[in-house]
Amino acid sequence: MHKPNTTFNCLDIACGSGRDASWLCLRTTVDWHVTAIDAMTSALDRTRQLAQGVGVLSKIQTVPVKIMPDGSVKQPPIRAGDIKNGKTNLYDNVDFLCQTYDLVLCVRFLRRKFFDTMMKMVKPGGFLLISTFVNDGVHSYKYPKCETHRLRLGELDAFFQDQFEVLQNEIELIEDGRPVNSFLARKRTGSPEKQHVNNK
Repeated sequence: MHKPNTTFNCLDIACGSGRDASWLCLRTTVDWHVTAIDAMTSALDRTRQLAQGVGVLSKIQTVPVKIMPDGSVKQPPIRAGDIKNGKTNLYDNVDFLCQTYDLVLCVRFLRRKFFDTMMKMVKPGGFLLISTFVNDGVHSYKYPKCETHRLRLGELDAFFQDQFEVLQNEIELIEDGRPVNSFLARKRTGSPEKQHVNNK
């Protein structure tokens, strides 16, 4: 067990309302600090509100970022309301791309062209946790419609297995019956970075 004063950092990609980020920061055995990114500034507003409500706002940094289909990142224009309220610090440069993390978390969001970047942002010995929709060959569902937003069976294992030890790779059903692929892996230490070119 880690000492209570151990500090870890996490990148929460497409954080939504920030429930995962707040849950992580409420852990008492490890001092977690989270960088939460999302394309919707309204979602980041909710993330901060939730964090403030449970007393962990100081541990969560929110950054408005849109991850494009080609794997690049863009930040939205500054909202007039944020300028008026002096919140332009929410739009600082995208320095999270230059950092590495003990945990990279991505739930119900899929950008295959960003996989290489995600892989590089995990520290050696750190963890990658992905859980998103999958075509499991058993269940049919309407949303998300586009195959671009659905994993193929075995896709995550095939992509990450060279540099990560796969700890969990399971198909689970969420509350409404849709299948998701929950994937947890630990980055091997001392393994050279490899660039993939077939992540469409």
